[in-house]
Amino acid sequence: MLALYGLGCLAFVAQGVWFILYPSQAASVHYPRDYIEATGWLAVAFFGSGLAIFLIALAKPSYVALGPDGLTIRLVFGSRTHRWAAVSNFRVWRLQRRRVAFDDADQAGAGRRGNISGTRLLPGMLNARPEQLLEELKWAKEKWG
Repeated sequence: MLALYGLGCLAFVAQGVWFILYPSQAASVHYPRDYIEATGWLAVAFFGSGLAIFLIALAKPSYVALGPDGLTIRLVFGSRTHRWAAVSNFRVWRLQRRRVAFDDADQAGAGRRGNISGTRLLPGMLNARPEQLLEELKWAKEKWG
């Protein structure tokens, strides 16, 4: 899925560059040259930032680390450790696709992003299947929790 995202961004950046370099070839009665060139710059700026995020995600992939301190989730722009004492109720949750969910007592009631229940989802871009990850989480909770 991440590869599709990167290819899509790359395609729109390439189209934007083409609009910038050759606006007269894409211009028509309905879309003048200046409009085509401005559209090219907008496409390069918007999808170029998406392409940068894709490259960062390739260089620093998301992961989940289990240790005595807790469950550490690292995403593209940061990481967070959830204490074992605060996490519970690990389960497979089907939203758009199956992912592992858990309850976080430290986050419950905080109203963070409209979530008052404290339910969190592990990232969907992990290599492990949800069932395998669920077993490892339950094992780690029993060992260190």
